Amino acid sequence: MSNRLQRLSKKAPEGWDTVLPTLEMFDNRMKDAVNESHEGKRKHETTWPIHRINYEKSRYVYEMYYNKEEISRELYDFCIREKVVDGQLMAKWKKPGYEFLCSLAAINKGSTNFGTTSVCRVPLRLRSGKIAPSVTTGCISCASCDKGAPIWWNSRLPQEEGRSGGKGRPDEAQEEEDAEVERRAAMLRGDGDAGAKRARTDLTHLLHDDDPLDSSRPMTTCKLERKMVRLSNYTHCVGVSECEMQSHGVALNEELLRKKK
Repeated sequence: MSNRLQRLSKKAPEGWDTVLPTLEMFDNRMKDAVNESHEGKRKHETTWPIHRINYEKSRYVYEMYYNKEEISRELYDFCIREKVVDGQLMAKWKKPGYEFLCSLAAINKGSTNFGTTSVCRVPLRLRSGKIAPSVTTGCISCASCDKGAPIWWNSRLPQEEGRSGGKGRPDEAQEEEDAEVERRAAMLRGDGDAGAKRARTDLTHLLHDDDPLDSSRPMTTCKLERKMVRLSNYTHCVGVSECEMQSHGVALNEELLRKKK
């Protein structure tokens, strides 16, 4: 037993013996984390275990009082007053949105370059790119809406359903949407995608096959107007580039003006 806990045992209220073994275990873990070698670690990574142990120790006393109701209010206040646990962090847990806050350092805006909170406060479903832990605390996510929060750097990430709050779509639906997005992007890029080539071929037939502009047959005004409507609708449906639409639309407009004259 550490000297500090041994001194506190003399004036601790009833129920101290219930939490003492666990508190002693956390103290031993904290000593090991402080004395651990820093070789091969980045500067901030050396403090990650300290933030986690501080959270777990404080959470233990918090749940022993609020959830399990195995300790008295007097003992709960005693642990906070004697700084056995992090009282300020435990006070934050009572506020909506901060139920699983990993550390006060995560919401300290003065320690960041842009005056914002740590990235671990952002829900996983709202992030893009690679999911990485906070540089300050080593916490990946302590947002209340993320399953298993707080998620630490050495914890396993939840399944994809957890990222969307349990409302994730099946993988098949996601794959279909990705394929559709890629198809439309290919058509807009004008690359060698078969769908893009087919769209442009259809546009050519639409404008020239049935009644081409350079035909010797006269074209009525109504037919020109219908062709303009068809051109406009088609370009919106298949994503034909604006340049192509202009080149065909200008010719139709000129012919339509000549007919109306």
